[in-house]
Amino acid sequence: MAKRFTLEYFQQQGRKGGKLSGEARLEKLTPEQRSEIARNAVTARWAKKAAEQPATDKPKPRKAAAKKATKKRSPAKRKNQKPPAES
Repeated sequence: MAKRFTLEYFQQQGRKGGKLSGEARLEKLTPEQRSEIARNAVTARWAKKAAEQPATDKPKPRKAAAKKATKKRSPAKRKNQKPPAES
């Protein structure tokens, strides 16, 4: 019983100290250093996600374009339009 109590006590103290030391560390860092740390963390997260996903040979299909490609017609063939006047 005594071991369990001491273990829990030291775990709580470690969490408490970790929170305090993290704040103190951030206060000492420059904005550029904080940015670099954040950038490294993002890179590590993306690398972890890439490693978890199975590799595929085929690229993902692109979404269909919102607008369909229309065929260009000469002005004379468009509906309700007169052919251009010849001079």
